[in-house]
Amino acid sequence: ARLVAGDSLDRLLTLNDAVKIVGLEIDPAGLAYHGFTVVGDRVEVTNCVLHGGTGDVLAVSGNYARIVGNVVYPRVYGIRITAGKGHRIADNIVDGSMYSSTRPLIHVSDAELVDISHNRLHGGQSDGIFVQRTPRVSIKDNLIENVGDVSVIIYGVDETYRTYDSEIAGNIIKNPGNNGISVAYLTGGAIKNNIVRGASNHGITTGSCAGLLIEGNVLMDNGLRGMSIVDTIECLIRNNIARDNGDWGIAESGASDYNMIEYNDVRGNATGAIHLVGANSRARRNIGYPTENRGVATIPAGSTRVTVNHGLVKAPRIVLLTPAGNARVWYENVTDTSFDIVTDTAPSTDLQVAWYAEV
Repeated sequence: ARLVAGDSLDRLLTLNDAVKIVGLEIDPAGLAYHGFTVVGDRVEVTNCVLHGGTGDVLAVSGNYARIVGNVVYPRVYGIRITAGKGHRIADNIVDGSMYSSTRPLIHVSDAELVDISHNRLHGGQSDGIFVQRTPRVSIKDNLIENVGDVSVIIYGVDETYRTYDSEIAGNIIKNPGNNGISVAYLTGGAIKNNIVRGASNHGITTGSCAGLLIEGNVLMDNGLRGMSIVDTIECLIRNNIARDNGDWGIAESGASDYNMIEYNDVRGNATGAIHLVGANSRARRNIGYPTENRGVATIPAGSTRVTVNHGLVKAPRIVLLTPAGNARVWYENVTDTSFDIVTDTAPSTDLQVAWYAEV
């Protein structure tokens, strides 16, 4: 069936409990405010072709909605969830380029337990997936290309509406007009195994977050930072590739602290590899940001010291020395580039000293 709007319509269909819509095409022709308005529970909209009017293509305020396998062409919002729990938005194509849509392609607010997966989102002037005041949301395995603003946002708004226990995983993001992934006021979530290329600004950015796992992401060729960590604490950031970005590979700012940054590849970024501001944050064992090194130095016969160029990003906090034989040695004059190994008695033959240094 095909429904076309008239001038006086506010919406084409209002769906109540347990209604199933399959294979319908609707075209408000730019006139109706909403296409579907879902106010009931357990509504299914599958395999439909949905053109947008001046409002939402599909507005959901019930529980356990299943929006699967549709093709959506929004003018304003695409698929919009405004309440409820247990929703699934999967396997849809949402194309904002046909009518140059002005609001997010998928927008979720004031809900919980929402699954957004395996969708293909393209174009439009605004965000790809925008989630606010919604805990326990899963955004997985979506392809998001050429959106006008941020590709994926989870936004808790402020401390009053801080959200938690959400996951952004396995998404492929290309050429957003702003950041690839942005999260704010999120506690206890994960950002894993995403690919972000060609973002105008940052690949991933966090604001006022805590206790996140940020792991296994590929962040390359983005206009500013590969990963921007702002006012964020107690996160584990590991096994990411943040390379060839226009600013830092991974950088803290603001009140960020107590973050562990390890086993990342941060080579080839324009400003630098890693930038820390937190007194208790640590970076270790990253490729392109040497924080550990070891070697063997030689104090020449007749001398009592040798200078070692340690090759670390800054002065080491830890220096361990192991001399050959029974010589007594210690270190002095530690700087951002070197330290001295000193012995109390000049050896009659060259004295080798194994060393280990760590920032």
